Amino acid sequence: MGCVFGCFLTKHCHNPDMFLLLAHNSHKMEFQRESLRKKVNCQDIRLNNYIYQSDQNIQHHMKAVIITTPGKAKVLKLEEREIPTIDKNEVLIQVKAAGVNRPDVMQREGKYPAPPGAQKDIPGLEVAGIVEKAGADVKQWKVGDQVCALVAGGGYAEFVNADAGSCLPIPDGFSFVEAAGLPETVFTVWSNVFQRGNLKSGESILIHGGSSGIGITAIQLAKYFGAKVTVTVGSNEKGRYCLEL
Repeated sequence: MGCVFGCFLTKHCHNPDMFLLLAHNSHKMEFQRESLRKKVNCQDIRLNNYIYQSDQNIQHHMKAVIITTPGKAKVLKLEEREIPTIDKNEVLIQVKAAGVNRPDVMQREGKYPAPPGAQKDIPGLEVAGIVEKAGADVKQWKVGDQVCALVAGGGYAEFVNADAGSCLPIPDGFSFVEAAGLPETVFTVWSNVFQRGNLKSGESILIHGGSSGIGITAIQLAKYFGAKVTVTVGSNEKGRYCLEL
């Protein structure tokens, strides 16, 4: 599987059909679990559970995995930082798991500058966890909700702030680790295929790299909404995997 490059055009992805799919399509969990395993295995960094457990006693500071200087995995160090503040349209998430994506590795190597306003030395673009605080204008989430979210950076930490519109409910039956592998691919496919491409039931879609993270997500979403799916793959094994979806 190719690791995922995601988009951040997610502030208006509030279509209830997408939430319905995530809430009721948990029988696809095995495919998402396999996708997450492949995504993690294609990287050379190991976080040793640094960001999978949060200390309830932390008030103002948190632990975060920091890029100390551009280089290989050994440049990642565990340091203490201040817990992020949130804007009125954001939530603060107590991180239970973070997805690993190719941009994280590129950022560590000094080849991927963080977007404006994002943490420059804390990688991590997708997380799963529990809402710790909610901004004044946030209506759809409350403290204690379990969510997964796409963030501009800073996910390799015990807490991260996220735009409320970039969060999704964790589907029934998904662990935090599994849910952390959803936002990057789900938002990317939804934005490009359904919002921009306006794919509808009965139409056809050609998906290149069908067994990739984006590919398997696009196959499942397109099939769920009644589209005819055709894919390209690099081997018979990958083709059989796509047919199973």
